[in-house]
Amino acid sequence: MTLDPVASLEYLNDPEAIEAGQKLEFKDYAVYVTGARQLLNPAAKYREERIHFILPSLPADDPSQDLDASMSMPIFPATHHPTGRAPLRPSGSFEWPWPSYVSAFIKTIVRCANVVTVDPKQCGLDFDGQVQFVRYRGEDRDIQRERKERRQRSPQPSLSEVHVADSVPCSAEPAANSPSTGVALKEQTPSPVVLDAVADETGHGSSVQNDPEEEAVVADLLALLLQHEAGEDVPAVKFTHDLSRIKEIRDPRGFFEEVHKLTEIAQQSKLRAAAKKTTAAENDAARYDEKTARLLRGHRVSRAVSRAKAFLRRFLCLSTSSHHDN
Repeated sequence: MTLDPVASLEYLNDPEAIEAGQKLEFKDYAVYVTGARQLLNPAAKYREERIHFILPSLPADDPSQDLDASMSMPIFPATHHPTGRAPLRPSGSFEWPWPSYVSAFIKTIVRCANVVTVDPKQCGLDFDGQVQFVRYRGEDRDIQRERKERRQRSPQPSLSEVHVADSVPCSAEPAANSPSTGVALKEQTPSPVVLDAVADETGHGSSVQNDPEEEAVVADLLALLLQHEAGEDVPAVKFTHDLSRIKEIRDPRGFFEEVHKLTEIAQQSKLRAAAKKTTAAENDAARYDEKTARLLRGHRVSRAVSRAKAFLRRFLCLSTSSHHDN
């Protein structure tokens, strides 16, 4: 996966912003795509995807998010894991060569062109591997939730205890190149809509008749889902199944740094656009004032001319009267 600066910034209609984005360097990142987040809208230009970053090592602990390194999944040929979890085993025509990891929490939402891919899938998880991923993800989410609930129930430390705790150095020693488990959560919070299919529960031989009004509501909801458009502020990326392009598994923090640079370019573009609107409004106001002043001057001149004509008429009338009297 690689950031696409042109697609990310095109909504601004600002050639200067696009040119600035094209000058930046964007790297390739290995990701696991769990599937589309919404029902497909064929008319949409872009669609959103939830992606999980493939990590070069175990993620660092992140107590602020109630996460630790064990809340991750090894990807074969990686076999080491703090809790002894069996690794996920990718399969396909491309043999996955990198000992790596994936976390349910180091993820984000991106958008990509809503087109059918032309390059065949080379590597991924089969059905059993997907079930294994979903099971690990559920376990880790349960652990995080339990820790959060336990922390919220525990008494809050006093102010003096906080000062003492702040003075004690942290004893955790995460690997220098380990990505933080909180990076993705802090950079971009994903939408709560989750359409991952984990189970299919259907009834057989049901005699319940459908309510026409209920069917209409469902149809309206389905139409709304189909009309979904990917947000313009969601980073646009390009996907490829050609994993031979990957030379190393990169730290995902680099991706969010790239997104931050594009965000700064977009903000500068919006400031320029706002300044142009302000200047245009000021120019319009100046032109309006000038036209108003000309109209007022014309009105005054017209009144003066009218008064002069009236005076002349009165003067001529008086002169004529005086001549007749004589």
